Amino acid sequence: MEGRLAFGIPSFMPIREDVQHMVDTGLEAYRFSISWSRLIPDGRGRVNPKGLEYYNNLINELLMHGIQPHVTLFHFDTPQVLEDEYGGWLSRKIVNDFTAYADVCFKEFGDRVLYWTTINEGNVFAMGGYDNGIAPPGRCSFPFGLNCSKGNSITEPYIAGHNMLLAHSSAVKLYYKKHKVVTHGIEDVTTAYFIVVLPFLTVSDVFKSFFIGIDQWFWCGQNIDHFECSEKETNTFLPTNEIPSIKPLKLDNIGCQIFQDVEPLYQATQHGFVGLNIYAPWFSPYSNATEDKIATQRAIDFYIGWFLHPMVFGDYPHIIKKNAGTKIPALTPRESRLLKGSFDFIGLNHYLTLYVKDSPSSLNVNIRDIVADMGLSTLVEPEDAPENQNDDTSSSLSGILEYLRNVYANPPTYIHENGKRTERNGTLNDTSRVKYMYSYIRTLLDAIKNGSNTKGYFLWSLLDGFEPIGGYTTSFGLYYVDLDDKQLKRYPKLSAHWYSNFLKGRTIKPDEINEVVNEIFVSSTSKASDQ
Repeated sequence: MEGRLAFGIPSFMPIREDVQHMVDTGLEAYRFSISWSRLIPDGRGRVNPKGLEYYNNLINELLMHGIQPHVTLFHFDTPQVLEDEYGGWLSRKIVNDFTAYADVCFKEFGDRVLYWTTINEGNVFAMGGYDNGIAPPGRCSFPFGLNCSKGNSITEPYIAGHNMLLAHSSAVKLYYKKHKVVTHGIEDVTTAYFIVVLPFLTVSDVFKSFFIGIDQWFWCGQNIDHFECSEKETNTFLPTNEIPSIKPLKLDNIGCQIFQDVEPLYQATQHGFVGLNIYAPWFSPYSNATEDKIATQRAIDFYIGWFLHPMVFGDYPHIIKKNAGTKIPALTPRESRLLKGSFDFIGLNHYLTLYVKDSPSSLNVNIRDIVADMGLSTLVEPEDAPENQNDDTSSSLSGILEYLRNVYANPPTYIHENGKRTERNGTLNDTSRVKYMYSYIRTLLDAIKNGSNTKGYFLWSLLDGFEPIGGYTTSFGLYYVDLDDKQLKRYPKLSAHWYSNFLKGRTIKPDEINEVVNEIFVSSTSKASDQ
C-alpha cells in the first residue's frame, strides 16, 4: 500500500493511528517517501534530528506490526537550496549530493529497511518538471509550457533524466560497495604521479611516509580498489626514494580519495534491494494502421525505454538518440557500465492505457521538445472504442508486464502504484474503485501465473491526499480524510472493507459488493454521520 502519513502533522499519534488502519486492513507492506529536505534541510551536511526521529518512529511502528517498509528516496522534492545553488537535476553536482543523502538513509534506516527505490517516476518528473512545467520545479519554455519564468523545454528534460540515471547508479554502487574510504590528498598540484606500490609496501608504510621535494606523489597498491578526485583534500605524501614503480599522471589543483577494499558497507550486512520507479502506462495503437503501430513502439521507447534501456543494456534506445540528437547527453563507457544492471527490481506506477496515433509532422519542426521528438499523439480511447470501452482497462497491466518479460528479461517487478481516481465528494461508497481494484488484481494474478516476475502490488493510496493533478478535489484513498476536522479524522470507504476482505482470503466479486459489504458499509457511514 502506498500513501502519505498525517498530511505533515508532526506528532507521533497520527502515525500510530494510520499504522493501525493498515493493520486493520491487513497490509503486509507500506511504501512511503522520505523527504530529502525534511531529513537534510540544506540538501547536504547537517541531518535534522526531528526528521530522523519522525522516520525512525514510522519505520519502527510499521515493523512492530509486521508491516514491511518500502522506502522511496526521491519523490519530486529537490531541496530548494540545491535548486538555487546549481539548478538541481540540471547539474551533475546533484549526483554527489543525492549519493550523500542516500548514504545517510542507508546508514540510519538500512538496518530495518530492506527495499529502497531511488527515484519515483523519473520519466514523468523530467517531462512534468522541465518540459511542460506542471510539476516541480516548474521549468518550461514557450510554446511547450505555460506560466514558467525560466527553463528550456527543448533540452532540460533530457538533461534532468540523464542526471537522475547517474544519481541512481551512484546510489546503487554505494549500497553494494565493499570498501570504506581512506583519504590521501594532493593540494595545488602542478605535476603528480600515479605510483604502483609493490605488495611488500603496506598501507601503514604509506601513511608513515612524508613528502619531500618539489613533486607530489599519489600512491595506489594492489589492495586499493580505485581512486576518485575532487578539489583540495590535503594530507601527507610518499617520498620519491621509496617508490619502486612510477607512472606519470597530470593532475591540476585536485585532491584524491583512495578506496581500500577492507570491509563491507551496506548490502553485505543489511541484505537489502535497490530499484528505480517509472510511470508506466501501457500503449496501444489508435487504429490498425501500420503507422500507428510503429508510433506505438516509439511511445514505449520514450516512456519506458528512456530509463529501463540504460539500466538493462547500458544505453538509450536508438530511436531516442536518433530523434533527440545532441539534446540527450551521451553515456560515457564508464557511465554505461555503472548503469547496466544497476537494479534489483523495477517499480511501475501503472493506471491506464494510452492509445497512440502517428504524428510525423512534429518531427519536421526544428524546435522540438521531448513530446515532439516522439512524433505522435496519445488519446485515452482507440478509434473504434465501444461505449463501455473504459469499464475494464486492466488488460493494460498485462501488456506492460508482458513487455518487461519479453524485452527486459523479466526483471523482478513491483507495482508501486495502481488506483482509481474519483471526485472527492464526501461519499464512502466508492463502488467504481472496488471494481477497478478487483479487475486489476485479477489481471495481475493471471500475469504471475503466466510467468511475470512480479513480486508485489501497492494500491495508490491508503488515504485521500493532495494529488499533483486535482489537489484536494480528487480522491484515490481507501480512507476518506475529513479536511474540516482539526485532527483530520479518517473514515474507511467501501474499498477499504473490500480490500481488507480480499487480503484476508475472502474474495468478493464486483456484482456481489452491495449485497455482501453493504452491512459493513452502513455501519461505517453511520459512524461518520454521527461525528
